[in-house]
Amino acid sequence: RAAMGAHLHLSMRWPKPGDLQADLAGCDVWLADAQGGIPYTMVDWTPPVALIVGGEAAGATTKTRALAPAAVFIPMAPVVESLNVAVATAVILFEIARQRQAA
Repeated sequence: RAAMGAHLHLSMRWPKPGDLQADLAGCDVWLADAQGGIPYTMVDWTPPVALIVGGEAAGATTKTRALAPAAVFIPMAPVVESLNVAVATAVILFEIARQRQAA
C-alpha cells in the first residue's frame, strides 16, 4: 500500500554476479555515503545515473563501492548520526526527479 504500485512502473534488473559493471556503462555512478563525498545537491543528476546505496549497518560492499568513482552525502546537523537508508535514498531520488523536471 505504501508504494501504491509505483514500483510496477519502474524498469528493474537483477544482474548476474559480475555483470553489474557492464550494466553501468554509460551511466554516471554515485555512491551514497554518510561518511563523505560531495553534497547530493551539488551533483548534476540530469544525465543517466546509477546510485549505489548500501545497508544501514555495513553500507555497500567493498566490491560494489569500487564501481563508483565518486560519493555523495546528505548534509545533516552535527548531532544527527545518519538517516535510515530508505529515507536517504528517497531524499536523493527526489533531487534527481526535481532536477530532471526542471531541465
